[in-house]
Amino acid sequence: MPAEISVRKFLMAVFALATTRLACAADLPTPYYTTPAPLSAFGWIGPYIGANATSKRGQLTNNPTQPSGLGGGIRAGYNWYIDQFVWGGARTSVGWTAGFGVEVGFAPRWSAKAEWLYLDLADRTFSVTGTNNGLEANLVRLGVNDHF
Repeated sequence: MPAEISVRKFLMAVFALATTRLACAADLPTPYYTTPAPLSAFGWIGPYIGANATSKRGQLTNNPTQPSGLGGGIRAGYNWYIDQFVWGGARTSVGWTAGFGVEVGFAPRWSAKAEWLYLDLADRTFSVTGTNNGLEANLVRLGVNDHF
């Protein structure tokens, strides 16, 4: 009989703990869930139009002139994806250029850009002066684009 009492007491203790735990669980706060943030609506693919401000300092070959100053402009183009890269169209000039830049989307349709370019346009003969000149220059360009 003492074994029955201890089993009975054990089962009662288990039942009491189980029901007490359930009662405590009802008092616990429920986990707070949120919906995931929507994906960015910004897209690089498609047409764009923009404006920029430029600072230039350079020198001409075969000429003591050192062109420098501030400028600005507007641009339009079209970007498309190939793998993870975005490609866009550009104007072609004789010579070469090197530089770096960054463009960041800051609103659903808008991006801002900053770039530095070193350009070396090869010597060519100008019909007005009849001289053979080339241009080497550093350009810093800041701009904004509207992607529509």
